[in-house]
Amino acid sequence: TATWAAPSGADGYTLYYSTTSLEGVTTLAQLEARTDTRTVSTAGSSGVIAGLTNGTRYYAVVTARNAVGESPPSGQASATPVAPCPSVPRIPGVDPTPCSARPDAPGGLVLSAGDTSATATWSGVTRATGYTLYHSAVSLAGVTTAQLNARSSGTEADVTKVAATGTSGTIAGLNNGTLYYVVVTATNTVGEGQPSAQVRVTPSAATTPPSPPSIQRAVAGNAQVTLAWTTVSGATAYNLYYSESSLAEVTNLSAAGITKLENATSPRILTGLDNFTTYYFVVTAENRAGESAASAEVSAVPLLPDGSVFSDSVSTSVQGPDMVVLPTGFFRMGSPADELGRFNDEGPQRTVTLGKRIAMSRYEVTFADYDRFADAVAGRSRPADESWGRGTRPVINVDRADAEAYATWLSTQTGATYRLPTEAEWEYAARAGTTTRYYFGFTIECNQANIANSEFSTDRLSNACNLAGDSALDRTQPVGTYLSNAFGLFDMHGNVEEWVADCYQPNYSGAPVDGSARTSCENEGLIEAIVRGGSYAVLDRARSAARGKTPQVTSSAVRGFRVVRVLIP
Repeated sequence: TATWAAPSGADGYTLYYSTTSLEGVTTLAQLEARTDTRTVSTAGSSGVIAGLTNGTRYYAVVTARNAVGESPPSGQASATPVAPCPSVPRIPGVDPTPCSARPDAPGGLVLSAGDTSATATWSGVTRATGYTLYHSAVSLAGVTTAQLNARSSGTEADVTKVAATGTSGTIAGLNNGTLYYVVVTATNTVGEGQPSAQVRVTPSAATTPPSPPSIQRAVAGNAQVTLAWTTVSGATAYNLYYSESSLAEVTNLSAAGITKLENATSPRILTGLDNFTTYYFVVTAENRAGESAASAEVSAVPLLPDGSVFSDSVSTSVQGPDMVVLPTGFFRMGSPADELGRFNDEGPQRTVTLGKRIAMSRYEVTFADYDRFADAVAGRSRPADESWGRGTRPVINVDRADAEAYATWLSTQTGATYRLPTEAEWEYAARAGTTTRYYFGFTIECNQANIANSEFSTDRLSNACNLAGDSALDRTQPVGTYLSNAFGLFDMHGNVEEWVADCYQPNYSGAPVDGSARTSCENEGLIEAIVRGGSYAVLDRARSAARGKTPQVTSSAVRGFRVVRVLIP
């Protein structure tokens, strides 16, 4: 049987074969000039050459065909057909077939003593499909396979057999301190071959607990963690312990709040865990003498996949804002010097890496979200809505302290950590992998964002919105009215400007490159904070790189915010 790689453009193949070498035949003309070759045509990239003589070496090449013609031949390959193994055992010196019916005896048998057990390994045998271990307290030297099988059955049996599929096996249920003799045989569909040379082993009880194992990896997934650990000499079982509190200093692993999984095998996948919760893991090994000390602790945080949307419970019947899990990554923050509409405070550009796992609110925080907070906190009033409506419209008329207070309240209510996004986090999320002026490209259209009213002329926008002064558009719109970006975030351009955690500095010189906030301010007397994204009334600040500044104590009908949730502290 011949197989080959199929070249493009071929619609058929021809196998040429001969009992003499085809080495050096490199052209189709040379091949066709040979009188000692035969051919087999095939449509696919394999073919069977039948009617050959067993024991004779054959040489073959293949050519490809299409409507234009036939290719030169491939390099040659050779094979020697053989008769199948007989269905009865081969008789040495009598059976003329070129292969043995039964497999040979395995070699290289090695035994390792354990507690009431022994582990055996050996070398694999050609044509073997399985192996059988035989053990006895009586010597097995010189014993044949037939004798082994006879001695392993009946009431007088003194030999025990253990089946194995690979080249290793474990013999259990032995008596510690007793000398055992062990051989192994190989089997196939014809029968069982003769036994290997015997090897001796004496199981012994463990006198001390095993050494602690080492956890090699803890890989977090969606509501699960996969753990793997090293094996330890002399261990008969492993126990996995985990908790939502650190186990590094714990001396009593049976304490409340710690889950124990007995007889755990590596690797082990733990499912049904809570996403965004830090879990701590240790593993112990044990044998008859006792349990080892715990391994070094590792931790992992199960997480939803990037782009997943979730919300935390604020109370029994109320959910917090929808949050989107953001991918980690890096980007060029700021704008190039030639970007249309650029301001000087958008440079110098630099690469910022965001390595911490966070989620960002899918929408700007709404009146519905904020009003629950205002109603729950004594002394706090609902902000004015300018008679435009509340509900799913973004909250407005809040200063930065109001936004921070809402994030703190969310943290208290949910047990998670909420805060304002840093300026770098905001721009990374707004760009969602793009480098253009807007997420949507060089320009932005009226059906993509709520960004312009009648105060602005067409030189700011290729398709200026609401130049007729439609009062219905001269205000905020319900969140999610316009298109999202690739991260699944809405209204990153327009609707309302959004508070971020940074104080204003006039450029990025010396700014952090890890995505953290810059909290030292240009004017400490009147702290100016940064707002991002532009609004329904501020088009020239809607670009991804554009920065707005305003005293942090001011509120406005064009200004709101969104929040970030820390996933891994």
